[in-house]
Amino acid sequence: MTPIAMTQNERTHRLIGTKGVANLRSATITVAGLGGVGSFCIEALARSGVGHLRIIDHDTVSASNCNRQLHALQSTLGQPKVDVMKSRVLDIDPTITVEAVQRFFASDTADELLAAPTDLIIDAIDALGPKIELLARCKESGIPVITALGGAARLDPTKVRIAPLAETSGDPLASRVRKLLRRRTSLDGITAVFSVEPPVRTAIEGCPTMTDDLFRGRQRVIQPSMMMVPAAIGLAAAAEAVRRISAIGSDT
Repeated sequence: MTPIAMTQNERTHRLIGTKGVANLRSATITVAGLGGVGSFCIEALARSGVGHLRIIDHDTVSASNCNRQLHALQSTLGQPKVDVMKSRVLDIDPTITVEAVQRFFASDTADELLAAPTDLIIDAIDALGPKIELLARCKESGIPVITALGGAARLDPTKVRIAPLAETSGDPLASRVRKLLRRRTSLDGITAVFSVEPPVRTAIEGCPTMTDDLFRGRQRVIQPSMMMVPAAIGLAAAAEAVRRISAIGSDT
């Protein structure tokens, strides 16, 4: 480990031990989706000492991201999210290897995006179809995966939970994911991070409910959201990944 990594991870070392730190430094974690969940997840992984990160997202930073996404600043508007997060990670720890992939995850790009070896994937995708595709492909390939579920329309970060996907409750997105994924594969082995807080349903007169642009031929629903719950879900997903890979408690 380099002197920079040793210094920055000194407090981490006190918590998870020599073996835990070494396990994180040698691991590759892939995060798909760099929105309110994924951006905070990547931040936590970088500050935890994960040595290799693959970050996947097709989008650029927009003004509407500034209320909840870590990379969204006035100075980064219009820039690819993966490039902004890569620069941020390397500013935190220049010894981390970061592969930034500006692509949309879907059935026609899945083979390419899952080709590189990875120890674990964190699914922070917010589109249902690509989310199901990623989870099914991970199951087929035997890649460990943690899926982040609905964080929009909620305000209470203390309602975030971690459980097997099959045991999730109180989240409409989780219900849809379970139903659609069972048509392709089993839910066994998939860990979910979700909120048990009922989503708030509000409609503001005069405000559109759908985006006015088309992406891959379709509009998107505009979800009400603030930073607190998506960030909490992202941090919880990172914590679960760190717990698994570092094997906390195994060091003597």
